[in-house]
Amino acid sequence: MTLLKNEKESLKRFILNYHLIENEEMLDIEVDDFFQIDSNVATNINETTNVDDHIYMNELDILIDRICDDREYILFMLMSSGRSIKDIANILELSESRIYQLMDLLLEKIIVNKEELNE
Repeated sequence: MTLLKNEKESLKRFILNYHLIENEEMLDIEVDDFFQIDSNVATNINETTNVDDHIYMNELDILIDRICDDREYILFMLMSSGRSIKDIANILELSESRIYQLMDLLLEKIIVNKEELNE
């Protein structure tokens, strides 16, 4: 039981904090300079270290799309994009306590069906 609770908490933390690791920094490069070989382009080490997180999130997305209904999928997308519980409740027109219940059910559903991630 404790293992399930720990797994659920770690999955919840990952989904709720996923928006913090997304690196959508846009470089301001002129069209003429885009293909310059001699230009110095800095590589951010975080861009390569978060690859596993992005892969895992994509796998979760595919799994949730398969096993959940539209409301649960929307809940997952809103959670992973960093929306607050209050915002999610307003969007789905539900109470905050109901959002917490749906989150808990969604996490349980993911954990029960996560073997499909390895297929």
